[in-house]
Amino acid sequence: MFNGLWEGREIHGEVMKAGFERDVFVRNGLIGMYCKTEELGCAWLLFDAFWEKDLVSWNLMLNGYVGVGEMGKAQKVFDEMPERDVISWSIMIDGYGKKIGDVIRARVLFDSILIRDLVSWNSMIDSYAKVGEMTTTRQLFEEMEEKNVISWSIIIDGYARNGNPKESLVLFRQMLCQGVKPDKVSLAGALLACAQLGALDQGRWNHITNESSMIFNSMSERNVVTWNVMIPSLGINGFAESAVECFAQMEREGIPMDDLIFVSVLTTCTHAGFVTEGLDIFDKMRTHGIEPKLEHYGCLIDLLGRSRRLNQAQILLESMSIKPNSALWGSLFLACRTHKNVALAEVVLERLVELKADDCRVYILMSNIYADAEMWEGV
Repeated sequence: MFNGLWEGREIHGEVMKAGFERDVFVRNGLIGMYCKTEELGCAWLLFDAFWEKDLVSWNLMLNGYVGVGEMGKAQKVFDEMPERDVISWSIMIDGYGKKIGDVIRARVLFDSILIRDLVSWNSMIDSYAKVGEMTTTRQLFEEMEEKNVISWSIIIDGYARNGNPKESLVLFRQMLCQGVKPDKVSLAGALLACAQLGALDQGRWNHITNESSMIFNSMSERNVVTWNVMIPSLGINGFAESAVECFAQMEREGIPMDDLIFVSVLTTCTHAGFVTEGLDIFDKMRTHGIEPKLEHYGCLIDLLGRSRRLNQAQILLESMSIKPNSALWGSLFLACRTHKNVALAEVVLERLVELKADDCRVYILMSNIYADAEMWEGV
């Protein structure tokens, strides 16, 4: 049951007892509650039985269907509306453009609006950005007579996520020059652009990292999204110690963590050879209420394999809370060849056979392991 639904139903019962169910304001509140908890059937029953509907009622029902991607029902409500405002149009543009990626239908709606406001413009450029049509996004952005931080954030983040980090940073600087205060989305987009530029242009690592750190430190409020950009940004550019320190700073500030944060910082530890730090961070996952997934175990197996701790990696695989797959055993298998551990390689081969992952490549690798150890009888 969705959060708040039980309490909402209790309130609905009290409303009926008190005889307020015919009040437009109260009825709209109930429709909104059911829509937010995705109980669209209940929302529709209230809406349909209500003879006195105002524009808010229609928009609530419209937004409810769009929110769960039921664009057929949303279109039916939209077509039956006795009147529409810019909110109605923007909801439908969001639904077609951002929810299901149908920018053609979204554009038809956008072009049909007689008086467009900032919300409808932002909805349309966001729709194009979401499907990677950055040329059209930019054209519409330039046509806008009025822009706010949301407009800038959409295009800055859009360029970063669609592989044009340089243009993303150019626009970020333009936004600052025009006196627009950045928000979380524009800052996260700029950080992502910094990370991409650092990875592409090895000679600019220090400059890019300094710029991303400046952007990051300028944020008055940082959330898990911005940390998820900053930590891998530092990690992929060779600043492993700074990435691990970022993780420690997250802990000190009490920022809620997700599984992606741990993948990023564990990957950083793996490539930097930070065994102690990696093991310590992995052990902290459950403390933060996150159950390790195969990706996290994969990072740790790789880390242990690179650092010659093959027996420790085997113990970890044998004691995992979830069944290890062939990719994890394969990672240890490769480490066995690197460090010429024939005995463990034979054990790993047995596990791969049990998983039915013993194709010809596995036996070729085993043969190479025997050859590297000059055990010619096994070749």
